[in-house]
Amino acid sequence: MRQTERVAAVLEALAADGTVDVTALVERLGVSAATVRRDLQLLEEQRMLSRTHGGAVAHDVWLRAAACGTRPRATRRRSGGSPRRPPRASPTVPWSG
Repeated sequence: MRQTERVAAVLEALAADGTVDVTALVERLGVSAATVRRDLQLLEEQRMLSRTHGGAVAHDVWLRAAACGTRPRATRRRSGGSPRRPPRASPTVPWSG
């Protein structure tokens, strides 16, 4: 089974249950636990899930999108091309007392 097929199966399981278990995925996909963990790591790097001890949980955004059959849109940057920065802290006055 190819990685794209495995990842799709993991995402389907996450959409159905909200969580996946490594041992269940090993049995379902017919691959090693190390392969499943690598696939979960890939999906975590893409921020589609959060890994847990022995499995993973889906991020709510991806669950809702999977239920609707759509993909969430990427956030767009504001005009000017640079991301918005948090406001600077005001200068502190030394305490005298």
